[in-house]
Formats: sequence, C-alpha cells, structure tokens
Amino acid sequence: MCDSFLLQKAKSCVCNSIRYVASVVLTSLDGARTSGEGHLVGAARHPFTCLAFSSCGRYIATGESGHQPHVRVWEVRDDVGNFTGQSIRSFPFHSNSIVAVRFVPGSNLLISVGCQHDATICVWDWRSGSKLATGKVTAVVNAIAISPDNTMCVTVGSKHVKYWHLPAGDSPQGAGLQSRSAILADRRSSIFVDVVFLDANRVLSVTEDGALVEFLNKKYVKTYRFDDPNLPLCLAVTKDAVVLGCTNGVIRLYEKDDLKTRGRLPHPAFVGMDPAMASTAESLEVHPKGVRQGTRDTRNIENLRSRYPDVRALCAISSIPESFIATYSDRSMFVFEKGDDMDQWRKLSSSLAHVGAVTAVKRYPSHLPYLPSGSFITAGVDGTVRIWSMDRKKDKACPMPSTNLLSPTLKKIIHVEGDFSSLVEPRGDVGFVPSERVESMTGIRCLTVSPDGKHLVAGSKSGNLHIIDLADPEMNVVEVVSAHELDVQCVEYSDNSRGAPYLFASGGRDRIVHLFRPKEPNYEPCYVIDDHQSALNAIRFAQNHNNDLYLFTCGSDKTIIIWRLVVFTQDAIQFDRENLISAQMGINDLLVPASGGTILASCQDRQLRSYSLSGKLLTTVKGTGGEADLQQGFLGKFCLDPSCTYAASVCSDRHVYVVELRTGKCVAAVTGIGESATDVEFSEDCRRLYVTASNGCIFVWRLSDTLVNRMQMAKATLDTLNSSIANRNTLYSQEAVSQFSFNARFLLEPLRIVLYNVA
Repeated sequence: MCDSFLLQKAKSCVCNSIRYVASVVLTSLDGARTSGEGHLVGAARHPFTCLAFSSCGRYIATGESGHQPHVRVWEVRDDVGNFTGQSIRSFPFHSNSIVAVRFVPGSNLLISVGCQHDATICVWDWRSGSKLATGKVTAVVNAIAISPDNTMCVTVGSKHVKYWHLPAGDSPQGAGLQSRSAILADRRSSIFVDVVFLDANRVLSVTEDGALVEFLNKKYVKTYRFDDPNLPLCLAVTKDAVVLGCTNGVIRLYEKDDLKTRGRLPHPAFVGMDPAMASTAESLEVHPKGVRQGTRDTRNIENLRSRYPDVRALCAISSIPESFIATYSDRSMFVFEKGDDMDQWRKLSSSLAHVGAVTAVKRYPSHLPYLPSGSFITAGVDGTVRIWSMDRKKDKACPMPSTNLLSPTLKKIIHVEGDFSSLVEPRGDVGFVPSERVESMTGIRCLTVSPDGKHLVAGSKSGNLHIIDLADPEMNVVEVVSAHELDVQCVEYSDNSRGAPYLFASGGRDRIVHLFRPKEPNYEPCYVIDDHQSALNAIRFAQNHNNDLYLFTCGSDKTIIIWRLVVFTQDAIQFDRENLISAQMGINDLLVPASGGTILASCQDRQLRSYSLSGKLLTTVKGTGGEADLQQGFLGKFCLDPSCTYAASVCSDRHVYVVELRTGKCVAAVTGIGESATDVEFSEDCRRLYVTASNGCIFVWRLSDTLVNRMQMAKATLDTLNSSIANRNTLYSQEAVSQFSFNARFLLEPLRIVLYNVA
C-alpha cells in the first residue's frame, strides 16, 4: 500500500507488468495478479517519490524524497529475462525531493525534476553516468511529458507550462537547457496538474479546477467543455485514444483526433463499500441507495458514503487486449481490460488499502471460530478496522466469506466511526510526504481481541471504546463506551482461561485507567485508577502461581505501577497498589510472555527489561541492532512470537529488529519502511511478520524456514506445558521452565526476508 503522492506520481506499466512504490520498496505485479508480487527494497532511507520504465522494460528509474536525494537506475531483468533487481546507477545532484523522472525513448537520456525548493531540472546520460544539461524551475512542477519525436519535454505546474529542448547524447556536459514558456493567455493563473503530448506540436493538460486545455505550437488555443458533470483530474494517452480520469470515479475515453466520446470504463467500489459484500459480479454493479455514478453532491455524510472516489492517476498497459490501471482517492487500485466487444470493459483485478496511517495490528488466534485461518486485524486513522488473511486454505467454517472480487487478501472492512470523509484523501494532501501532513484528529489508536475471540475492541482518538461483535456475520459495533476525554492509548482483557476474573481495562492520554466487567449486552464500568501523572502507554494483566490477578500500568511518566486484585464480588472490585517501578528512561510498551510469571518492557534506551510480578528486575537484553546505536533510536511497540523465543521491536530509526529474547542477539533488521513503523506482530504460524507504518503501508515479511522450524518446535513445547498446566490448574514448575529454556536454545542464522505487500 502506498500513500497518495506515490499513487499519483509513481505508477508505471509496460508489457503487462505493473510497478508502483510503497515507501522505500518497489512493488511489481502482473495486471491479472495471477503470480505473486516481486519487490526491490532500497538501501537508502529516503522514500521513493516517482518512477519510470525504460522503453524496453528492462530498467527502472526512481526519484527520492528528503535532503540530498538520488536518482537511481535499476536493472530489473538481465539479457535472458531473469530477475536481477540491482541498482546500476546513482546520481546525487538534487538538493531536495525529486518529483518526476522520465526515460527518453530511443536514447540514453534520463530527465529528473526537483521540487520547488530544489528548483532544478536535469538531463543525464544514464549509461555513462554523466550530467548533460541543467535548468532552473522556480515553479511547482506537477507533471512532465516527452514529445513523440523525443526532441523536447514539457513541464506543467502552478502557473507554469514550459517546453524544454533536450540535448543530443554527444552534447558537452554541463550545458544549460534551452526552454520556452507557453503562451497561457487567460490561463496564466491556472494550476496545471497533468499533461500529455498528442503529437509533436499538440499538448493536452488538465488544470486543478477541472478544465481540459489544449496547446498548439506552445500556445494556448482551446478549453474543452463536456456535458458530464464530473470534472477531469488526470489523463493518459494511447495509440488512438485520450483517457480522462474524473471526479466520482468516472473514466472516459475520447477519440485522439477530435476528442469525441468513445467509451467509458466501469466504476470502482463506492466509498465505504465492504469487500465482503462483493462476492458476485452482480454485487459490483449495485449502486448505493439514492445515487448513481455522476452524482457530485457531498454535502452530508450519506452522500459521502454513497459516492465514488476520485480518479488520481491513469496508466495504459501496452498489452493485448488493451488495459488500463487506475488509482483512486481512497487508495484503491483497479486494472481494467477490454472485452470482446470494442466498447466493453471489465475489471481484471483490484486492491484496497487504508487511507492514512495504519496505527495497530493484531493477530487473531486460528483456533477461534469467527475469522478465517491466518487472519490479522489492522486499524488506521481512516476510522476503519480491516480484517486480512493471506492463507488460501479453508480448514474451518466461519461466518465471513473466504473470497471476494475486490481484494484477494482483504476480507472485511468495519466502519467504526461515522466520518466517511476520512475514507478519501483530500487533493490538498497530494504531494506531501506523510510526515508533513497534519496529524488527524480522528481514527483508531489501539485494538484487542477478547479471549474467546467473540469481541473486538477498538480504542479511538475521540476517547471512545467501540465493541465489535465478531460472531455476528455483519460484525456491527454493538456498543460505544465514552470512556476517556482524550485518546484511548491501550486496551486489554484479562485471560479467564485459568480461572482469573474476567475484566477489561483501557488507558488513555487523560492519565486514567478504566476497568469494566465485559458483560452482554453492555460493558459495566467497575473501577477507576488515576495514579499516573501522564498519558498511559500500556496495560497488561498477569497471574502468579497462586492465581492472584495483577494489573501492570505503564505511563509516559517513566513508571510502572503494579496492582493486585484484592476484592472481586458481584457488587464491587478493588485493586491495591503493590509496587512502583521508577525508571530513568521512558517505558513505551509492556508484554506478558505466554510462560507467565514475568513482565517485559521496551525502553527508550533500546533495552528490553524483564521484571518479576513483584517488580524485581530480572534481566536486561538489547532490543535492537548496531544501526540503532548510531542513530540514537529508541524502542516503541514490540511483540513476541507465539513460542516466546524471539521479540520484534519497532525502533525510531525506521527499522524493526528481531532479537533472541534470552540473549538479546539481533538476528534480523527489517528495512524498507521509509517512515516510522507504528506496530508489529508475528503471525499465528510463526511464518510471517506484519509491520504497519505511518505512511499507510502494511508490510508482510516471510521468515526463513530454519527460523520458522525453530519457533514452531519451541511453540509445540510451550503448548504441551500449557496443556499440563491447565490440567493441574497451576503455573509452571521450575523443572518445566528449565526444560523449556534448554529446548529453545537454538543456534541462529540471519533471516532471508522476502517482502509481501498486502494490497
């Protein structure tokens, strides 16, 4: 999944192969999605902003964001067609973000354009690595196009349309680019957002206010008006047609010579559509009540919910039959293919994604009946909870459809908040990297699943707890509890499988911890804790060998407070404060291992600390690799694999580190995230690692078979011990713990990591 800027600027396709950028990763797939995805992970920290194919399809050029970005050329295939994925050229010329790169067909020329702060356009001989010519661009550049005879290019942007004459391959290095501004006449105040050449002298451009403008011989000559109420936003050109992407999901085809209407592509999924509804081809044709494609009234939530997302980018796929790829303002991507009839088009494939940052991920236990095997759950600032599964096997019956026609991996979207405006990305956000966007005031911050798997609780930034019934096929929100005045930071259930009292706790930015009895139909508030001096970071329940229930609360005030349940009756409960752990460093997350008896904390000094239930420090191990020491990073969220052998921790240096929990030995450093990672989780079968990020991406990493076997063996040992404990209703004996630790001492080797992009 990629952010809106990448969707608009970084999509390219040739020979039925589609490539787009997701932060620091190049993702490759075929239009029909019949084969798996391929990935190139960039070595630099700068996220990619744009890419372009060479005319032969063998090479890709990329531009980067940030300070001192590079233009890079990658070899995707070798002479015999085998995948290589090697960076063969790197050009460090621009001082700030690069907004566009283009290969010039039939030559060795490569064009790169910097952002407004960089204010340069450069022409390279990418095979020799030399810089041929440069020019100054003081305006904001939104798009670039190359003439059919490859002698010039045109850049468009804010009050800007300029033609640039390209140098010959044997031109002296360092020359200035010759340019000429177009005569804009009464269009001199327009903001141009996309551009294509129709022939060597004729250019079409789209303005921000939805006008289609024609230039002839570098002079504005005409503005086209259409009867359709939907305004054009982007355009593409094929051999004999012009394709316009418009508001409300409309894509229209016109004759290239006279721009007469030629056809129309199918509509995408409407805003707020649940993929679980799209089980048949007929269901894709169902329009929301009271609206048809073409309606542009978005004055209320109902119309927002029942409209289609705007088209943000178009690209033609040079294949037979003719195909188009379109990306939309809800970060969905559709591939359309021409049918047997000349005027008939059909959807070939599609994918859906979160809009904005993905804030939380939670795996769903496979032995529970309500979701498909291998499911994991994510939440984001778009106010949705999404259920994914990458497993294709159907080994159990559950109320959710196992397949749908909108996404091969996304199974269900639950709209927790009623603000459907957050499901589409405003056009003003296009061109910003995620870290530059203003933080959203809506969305989901945290997730947890009840021990029986029936309830899913989502804590929102508005301070509400949304309780979702997973046993209901519709998975509706059955209750909304107004618990906190500010963000809900953490939520947790107690595990009643060992006879502990069944409680639910939530902690917020308002420093308060609320406890509830999770009864049906309502969650009953029963206790309040307000001893922390700052926002809560984590809450965890734990049991000792006497089956006493403990509550650990961790705040930004660098303290962990330990509470013990002393009264639990039908009418009242009471927690006594047992101990307080005051640390010199910040504590950002807590976890209780499945073996019980200890609590783990991730700290801002990059250490993982283990405490006894009484608060005694037991062990301290390093939670990161050496790269974090150089960057002075700190740990955020972390998780344990199901065998409790390894810990995966999110670090502020944009890496996720996997370490052996017993020794602290770093066995892998996950790169390619680009922006800050927000959460991490192992899959139930120990084969995958899920990483969510603030740039809207979900990365799925496949772990090596060697590591998977080791975790699964340790998990089998742990399950055996848990079974014996359940039979005796006691916790581990010292002999059992020692035996488990001995069996888990495996020699480690570096992971072989392969990236999968969920959408």
